[in-house]
Amino acid sequence: TGSDINLGAFYVSDRDGGTAPNDPSVAVIRKFYMTNGAPAGEIRVPASTGFNDIEVADDGTIYATNTGAGNDPASWQIWKITPDGSASIFKQGAPLRQPNGIAFDPQGNLVRSWGGPGEGYEWPESNHGVHVDYKGNVWIGGNGRGPQPARNATTTNESAGVAAALPYNDTMVLKFTKSGKFLMQIGKAGQSKGSNDVANLRGPAKLFID
Repeated sequence: TGSDINLGAFYVSDRDGGTAPNDPSVAVIRKFYMTNGAPAGEIRVPASTGFNDIEVADDGTIYATNTGAGNDPASWQIWKITPDGSASIFKQGAPLRQPNGIAFDPQGNLVRSWGGPGEGYEWPESNHGVHVDYKGNVWIGGNGRGPQPARNATTTNESAGVAAALPYNDTMVLKFTKSGKFLMQIGKAGQSKGSNDVANLRGPAKLFID
């Protein structure tokens, strides 16, 4: 989920649907007044299942990334959404590589966009939650669960006598410079041993650095 503040309003990328096979996900940009937090409208983009980061230009134009799939360049996208709600693909495929964050200069030129798998780290299956710390470094979490058992399958924790939670693939956070250079990974994919695990996380969808 990405967000931005512009012209006294808070913008956040969200999605509706996706609760069942016959309930498709629809990307939604929601807008709130900064003065009181009241809703100030939303823009639905049915042609996209969801956005990652967003950047709002001074004229209200929204640019949004769709990280897409690792082996499908057509799904690596940056969308442009005008103030009247018209949405179109602004950039698609190479040289993008699963764009996650984006940045523009004061003239509206795209100056930076990066994300996706690389050497030395495990990219989240479903990256979710981006935080920029006080030094300008970018932290990325995820909440992807990986392949799941059949719907009627039941996983049991015999020692506790209760149904165990479905496993997470994204049990780590990544740290990059603002230009996309990898700095650090905390945790390993699919290795969480539960809430008492001090080496791995479990679906870290939001994080803050003090």
